[in-house]
Amino acid sequence: MNYIGSKFTLSSFLEESIKQTQKEIVSILDKSFESADNMLKYVEDSLYKAELLKRALLRDAFNGKI
Repeated sequence: MNYIGSKFTLSSFLEESIKQTQKEIVSILDKSFESADNMLKYVEDSLYKAELLKRALLRDAFNGKI
């Protein structure tokens, strides 16, 4: 907000300060959610790979390769 030529008040200053703080909080939350999404994808991929390995191990065991 441009305070030149306008009446500067404590409430207008606080309002701008609160808006800036809110923007910073939103930015932090966005980064946190992005990290959480990336971790979830990693876990899902790892579970999928573990399932594939389990199936391969069982297949080899039933075919007498182990």
